[in-house]
Amino acid sequence: LRLAARGERVVRAPSVRLGPPPSGLMSEVALTVEANPTGVPYVGVFEDTIAGAGRQWRAGVWIAAAVAADALGKDLTDLRFSAASRGHVDGASASALMAVGMLAALTGATLDEHVTLSGALGPDGTIGPVDGLVEKLDAALAVGVRTFGVPVGQLRVPVVGASAGAAPV
Repeated sequence: LRLAARGERVVRAPSVRLGPPPSGLMSEVALTVEANPTGVPYVGVFEDTIAGAGRQWRAGVWIAAAVAADALGKDLTDLRFSAASRGHVDGASASALMAVGMLAALTGATLDEHVTLSGALGPDGTIGPVDGLVEKLDAALAVGVRTFGVPVGQLRVPVVGASAGAAPV
C-alpha cells in the first residue's frame, strides 16, 4: 500500500448541542496527515475559540491518530497528525470518524459525503457507545446523509415517550 506524503480530508461529524432541549448539528473537522521526519510524536489540535476543544475531544484525536497509524502498520512517530475544529466541541463520539478521515487522507481514498458515523474509538480499534444518537441522526439526515454508522451495541436506542421504548437507528 503506497501512502501519500501528505493528505487532507474534511469530515462532517454529527454532534449534539446541549439544550434545553438538546439538538443535533453537523461539525466539520479538517484533518491533515503527513510524514514526520522528527521521530517525535506529533498530534496537533487546532481550534478557533479559546478552550474550544474539550479534553475528551482532544483525547479522541490522539486515539484516532494512534489507531490510524497502527492500521497502516506505522508507528505514531512516523506521521504528523492534526485536527481543526470550530466552536466548542467535546466528547469522543467523533474519534472513530476522525480515524477514518485520517486513513483516507493517507491512502488517497475518497470519502462519501452521504456517509457518516458516530462512535467512541478505543485504543484497540473497537468502537464504543455514544450519547445523543437520535439528535445526531436527525442532524445528519437534514444535510443529506443516507448512511449513518453506529456502535454495534447501539443499533436500537431508547426514545423518550415512545410506547415501544426503543427505536431502530
